[in-house]
Amino acid sequence: MILVALAALFLAMFSVALRNYLRGTGDEDFWPTVAMIGGVVAVVGLLVAAGMHIALVDGGHHRINPAAMVAINALDNDNFFAFSIPLGIMLLGAGCATLRYGANLPKWLAWVAIVLFVVYFTPVGFISFALSGIWIIVVSILMYRRSPAATA
Repeated sequence: MILVALAALFLAMFSVALRNYLRGTGDEDFWPTVAMIGGVVAVVGLLVAAGMHIALVDGGHHRINPAAMVAINALDNDNFFAFSIPLGIMLLGAGCATLRYGANLPKWLAWVAIVLFVVYFTPVGFISFALSGIWIIVVSILMYRRSPAATA
């Protein structure tokens, strides 16, 4: 649960940094904003999932009614879409910003993002969720390496 909260924190910072990176010097703001909103909604979904996990853990300690625990467990089992689909929206925004506005990411990475977005809506969407983490790591490294050096 602590790791999910930390992941949400870093995803929030990544989403804002990604939006600023995709905007570059251009005036176009639609797709970079779509990417940021997808990331922010994914953060909310992760925090809801963490809250449900905590409620399940605390339920045994506080002797919550078993029927309520079953309901919380059912909700917890089905909240994957609360954070996975928004991650796909973040990828779509980043991919379209790169292809449409020439953002400073490789074109192949933009196409990978769009393919991952489409795969989110298939029965094997969980694979796209796992690969999104790799995509985020690769983009983070590229953003760091391609950003102008800070002046002292």
